[in-house]
Amino acid sequence: MRYLLLSLIAVMGCAPEPESQPAHPSEVIAHVVRTIATDSLNTDLRAGLPTVDIGMYLLETDSKRYRERMPLDEVIRRYRLAKDVFGGVGVQLNLLWIRTVSVNTEDLEIESNVMAGQPAGEITNLYEKSRQQRSTLSPEAEAMFEAIIEEDVANARTVYLVGMEDVIMNWYELQADGAWVVRSDPTNALSFPSYTLEERIPRRLRGVITVQNIFKSQKIIAHELGHKLINVSHEYRDISPAHEVDAEGGLMVYGEGTEIAAGAEGRWHLERLMRSPYLYRLEDGEKVYNPDYRESGHYADPIYGSLIMRD
Repeated sequence: MRYLLLSLIAVMGCAPEPESQPAHPSEVIAHVVRTIATDSLNTDLRAGLPTVDIGMYLLETDSKRYRERMPLDEVIRRYRLAKDVFGGVGVQLNLLWIRTVSVNTEDLEIESNVMAGQPAGEITNLYEKSRQQRSTLSPEAEAMFEAIIEEDVANARTVYLVGMEDVIMNWYELQADGAWVVRSDPTNALSFPSYTLEERIPRRLRGVITVQNIFKSQKIIAHELGHKLINVSHEYRDISPAHEVDAEGGLMVYGEGTEIAAGAEGRWHLERLMRSPYLYRLEDGEKVYNPDYRESGHYADPIYGSLIMRD
């Protein structure tokens, strides 16, 4: 995959050029080229409200395909829409930075995950199926994200939007004869959610979300943030979770709806959002985060209590 050579609108500064040294062919090395001002996107923030910190990385590349699918102005426009969606239910998005990053490879297509287990029998519950198939972060994805995402004490509590060109997702599909077969698909964006990967992603990378085609949907950033923060798949009200769901009304189905519904009839989406470990409140100038996952961050992690659906 190849990244966008950005037309920058507000440059804060540049990182020094990386040291010249040979790299192993399989090693990914990244360095920050520019940091883009984000102050204008945070003027509405208020102390005391639940807040999520977000860092955004976009790689510089000559790829025409990436430029066409990830222009900076459209990325910002859809980020603003995400701010409106979550702000509408009282959650603030704090954009820490937009950084452009150069990597030492032109092979920017990565597999997102590797299947480490296989579901047993005819499982209809998507979350139980996800737990049994034990999807783990692929080595190439881990290498890419380790290189791009800078080390910080708050890595595990920060969401990272990473612009990519192609990310391939693998999953098990049940066949008519009862056999499970691994399928693969390119994605427009992928949230690497805890309900799928659980502890099989390095803790400091657990907040990563990739975006490959900002034009896929007006709400693409808000939708992927929903996967990360609400920790659910594609579902809405009386629509049970599934690999893909086309419907109207809700943030967590394909379509342009943005509702984050509450209560059992809303599949507890609002209540689950408010318990996200990525949320904090500023108290006396200090960030006080929600309790972290008590198990592995699966759909029914104990932090959610009774805020789970059985279908």
